[in-house]
Amino acid sequence: MTGDFDNDDLPELVFWNQDARTLFIAEIPANPKKTQDWKREPVYVYNADSEMEPRGGVGAYPAWRGRNEHEGLTKADIDGDGIVDIIGGGRWFKYMGNGMFRANLVDASYTFTRAAAGQLIEGGRPEILVSPGDGVGSLRLYEWHGEMNDKNNTGSGTWVSKTLIETIYDGHTLDIIDFNGDGHPDIFSAEMKLNPDNPGAIRILLGDGKGNFIHHLVNGDIGCHEGKIFDLEGDGDYDILAKPYNWDTPRIDLFINETK
Repeated sequence: MTGDFDNDDLPELVFWNQDARTLFIAEIPANPKKTQDWKREPVYVYNADSEMEPRGGVGAYPAWRGRNEHEGLTKADIDGDGIVDIIGGGRWFKYMGNGMFRANLVDASYTFTRAAAGQLIEGGRPEILVSPGDGVGSLRLYEWHGEMNDKNNTGSGTWVSKTLIETIYDGHTLDIIDFNGDGHPDIFSAEMKLNPDNPGAIRILLGDGKGNFIHHLVNGDIGCHEGKIFDLEGDGDYDILAKPYNWDTPRIDLFINETK
């Protein structure tokens, strides 16, 4: 993921390295095609000694998942200080200056997940979405309940979760976008369908800005890995581009929005 996360008006590259158990931030050099290593620093380091029992239990995840493994990345200005924050691994990371970041907990039981963030509920901090990218679990919305200190943009509160979809199988597609143009952000969610026996659902959850959603099933039996939403036809509404991970490959599916 790229963005200006240290407030220097230049983009950085942020990435997880699961073998190193580290979230890194790297400065993008003036000439990225040169072969020398990019300057990089750790944002957050975790260990594999132990973990909180993950949501759904250990058996809900693939056998290759490492102990306490973290994944998922998205970005948003969580605390309203004007600096874009890093979100992933059940946490969000605030830039503290001098190249240092502070980890803030959202859900320690949901670290091996995909993430998205946006103003799904009007007012307050942006909400955080978390979904199992590999494994079985629920799509959950986290809303921050607390108080802010206006002097230094620090807060004290609790991330309260709400289940939006009870069971997601390998939900590797997760995004927030105003799909129907009503001014309220909506949710795009899709499952990979790793084999013919697994469900594969592509969904749009239409939001009302108050945390309520109308669930629209685009298709209930097509695998979608890292699906994207954009205006394919140039007619002013959003369409869906889907491709599977390993189910029925190779293929590409286009879902055309016929609203306009």
